[in-house]
Amino acid sequence: MAVYPRGGSFQASFMIKGERYRETFPTSEEAEKWEAKVREACRLGKPIPTAKPSRKGKVQTMGQLMEYTMKHHYAKLPASSTSAQRIANHILGFTGTEFPVDELDGRKIDEMVDHFQTEHGNTLATVNRKMAVLSKSMRFAKRLGAIKERPEIPFFKEHAHVVRYLTEDEEQRMVRTAVSWGDQELADLIVFGVDSGARVSEVLKSPWSWFHEGFDKWSIWITKANQPRMIPLTRRCQDILKRRKGLGEAGPFHRYDYTSIRRRFDRLCQTLKIEGVTIHTLRHTCASRLVQRGVDIRRVQIWMGHKALATTLRYAHLAPEHLNDALAVLETPVEKTEAPELQDF
Repeated sequence: MAVYPRGGSFQASFMIKGERYRETFPTSEEAEKWEAKVREACRLGKPIPTAKPSRKGKVQTMGQLMEYTMKHHYAKLPASSTSAQRIANHILGFTGTEFPVDELDGRKIDEMVDHFQTEHGNTLATVNRKMAVLSKSMRFAKRLGAIKERPEIPFFKEHAHVVRYLTEDEEQRMVRTAVSWGDQELADLIVFGVDSGARVSEVLKSPWSWFHEGFDKWSIWITKANQPRMIPLTRRCQDILKRRKGLGEAGPFHRYDYTSIRRRFDRLCQTLKIEGVTIHTLRHTCASRLVQRGVDIRRVQIWMGHKALATTLRYAHLAPEHLNDALAVLETPVEKTEAPELQDF
């Protein structure tokens, strides 16, 4: 049987000479009539009849759904839009742009997760970020009537992992090598990223108007957590900003895109055989150094712009003396005092 119920409608789905034909109708009679017309057209070599005129703007395919999600949600979140679009492209790379939204079931999503882990080498943390974009898009699909019920989107428990940060020697080697290559921009970005702890997206998007006079402070107005913050800048950062101001760009790093910067950074690490490092490691390095040099976790959280304290606590173990105060309390003997005599009332 080529026509079968699907949700509250009926779908005609059949193969002719290895070619798949599929369409959904409100009644089984309409689905059967369309199937008969298609089979007859194929037999006579005529054009395939159109099932029904599609409503303008109707979301039916994954390509249409992702485009709608980017336009109506992530476009309003500038700090997340670039990464969300990259994730959407990965999802469409698996499903294809013409894949019907209403056929994305639990089994297909499980296959997608396996694909991300095996073909892309994604960690569970990265898979979770991709599932978050998929989940948001499927909410829109239900709201728009493209699906009756949202499929279950899996999210995985992320295991603790070693926080990789640059040593001072690694940082110096990277900066020296970048300069020797004539890539002063990359050298500046490495130093600026380490000393500020900002996300690369924040660095690349910041215009000059976000930096205070004298370049001693930086107000970051567009952040991943949608919580603007202001941080003081080191002398190294101030020197970089003063030098780059003369380039005449709209911002200190405005003419560089993320893909180009990441490619150059990865090539630098491979050349120097510095393993386990990505461009995001610059941010980890700043947080790690703050903790190692005695800054309390709460102030590190504010500096880094972490929405949840749990994110900052990943670095707490790096403070060599952070439990000594608690140890001192336990080592102090409890003073013994005589109990007062009970009095008769």
